[in-house]
Amino acid sequence: MDAVSYTAQWMAAARAEESEREDALFVDPFARDLAAPAASS
Repeated sequence: MDAVSYTAQWMAAARAEESEREDALFVDPFARDLAAPAASS
């Protein structure tokens, strides 16, 4: 995985945490799935 992919994964993790807050500024229903590491084959 290259640096761009890691950056996207970290941002998705941050968005997932914000989405779970009671006073969230936004909700991203896909963030948790995007933040998860890719399954290896």
